[in-house]
Amino acid sequence: MIEGQVVTLLLLVCVHLAQTHTHNYTGHAIVRAWPRQTEHLTLLRDLPQQHKVQFWREPHDIDDPVDLMVSPEHLTSLITNLNDTNLEYTINMPDIQKVIDVERRSIYSQKNHHRLNVSTYNTYEQIITWMADFSQRCGPMCETIKIGTSVEGRDLTVIRLGTPHENKPIIWIDAGMHAREWIAPATAIYLIDKLGNPSHPPDMYVRYLLHQFTWYILPLANPDGYDYTWTTDRLWRKNRSQHSTNDCAGVDLNRNWAFHWGDPGTSNNPCDENYRGTSAFSEPESRAISTFLDGLSDRLVIYLSLHSYGQYWLTPWGFTYHLPDDYNDLIAVGRRVVYAINSQSGAYYRLGASSRLLYLAPGGADDYVKGVLGVKYSFTVELKDTGQYGFMLPPRYIQGSGEDMFTAIRTLAHHVVAETRHNP
Repeated sequence: MIEGQVVTLLLLVCVHLAQTHTHNYTGHAIVRAWPRQTEHLTLLRDLPQQHKVQFWREPHDIDDPVDLMVSPEHLTSLITNLNDTNLEYTINMPDIQKVIDVERRSIYSQKNHHRLNVSTYNTYEQIITWMADFSQRCGPMCETIKIGTSVEGRDLTVIRLGTPHENKPIIWIDAGMHAREWIAPATAIYLIDKLGNPSHPPDMYVRYLLHQFTWYILPLANPDGYDYTWTTDRLWRKNRSQHSTNDCAGVDLNRNWAFHWGDPGTSNNPCDENYRGTSAFSEPESRAISTFLDGLSDRLVIYLSLHSYGQYWLTPWGFTYHLPDDYNDLIAVGRRVVYAINSQSGAYYRLGASSRLLYLAPGGADDYVKGVLGVKYSFTVELKDTGQYGFMLPPRYIQGSGEDMFTAIRTLAHHVVAETRHNP
């Protein structure tokens, strides 16, 4: 195919995607506000009712920035309100759709439309096909495992990595529970490639990690929602189940787990982004993941759930402001992790309990793994960035995010090995 035909084909693909991507965010803006006093926090929490804004980063503490998505119809009244109440603010993104369009052009400028590219974002079909091919090329070190199906029938596929050996401790990583957080699945794929790609000569750290642990990585915990972000609504968060008679679909999979499910901090309104579902494990995705984890629990030593954004290393609990009994141990190893990341790349991750650093989030996966399965080192990671791009992080940041998390898991793994040797 000559060069002109290639360009024409790429343009046609982009036009097709633009046509199928029906939810348009033209004129929608991201406003960042800084609460400087307690009254500001109260005013910000009331904004969704007054101006129909949607929080990307919720009000939590004085001097912590708050990110709000607002429609063009409500932008003027929101800005007037912020000015009248002396709230500092900036408009980080004046037009979200333009950012989405730039993201798509960036992806398709570097994509082979039939094969996965580790350096960019990829569709559900490309990810699943790549995992199967990767496992075959990897040989006995790797295995793909279908652990269940989604609401719409898509496979939930885990890849197992590690030198063949029974009864090794297990490290689990999942990503993509929230559909719009594309950097999370991309980072998980980067880690799979780093650990198991036979075309890369493994360095001593990779050999060590594969020898000491069995790894299970689930890049797409919410495949329906992820696919929907590619075809219809780039900023969709939930899965795609239908539990109401109105047009509001989806359940927040990270509020659907059977540990303090339904506690304050979630919603029983199907239209809300943190809708918890009709019951704990009402969703096939969370149910399948938990069932598989239950079967690993006797050897599971580290659980990581990758999300975005904000750069946080979060410990349980999410359901309460109280801290787990071993919180000091979690913070001690967390300090090693965030220091190692900072030393490697300069990125700074804030460390602490999710309820205290962000907000209450009962029914979460990390709380379930710690509270029900008894896994000590259970963490949620909010990946890059700190707010410049939010959920639309450009593909050029994938490698850096992947290297940050490789540094993190290497540090965690060394800690667990040393702890085991000290306390056999």
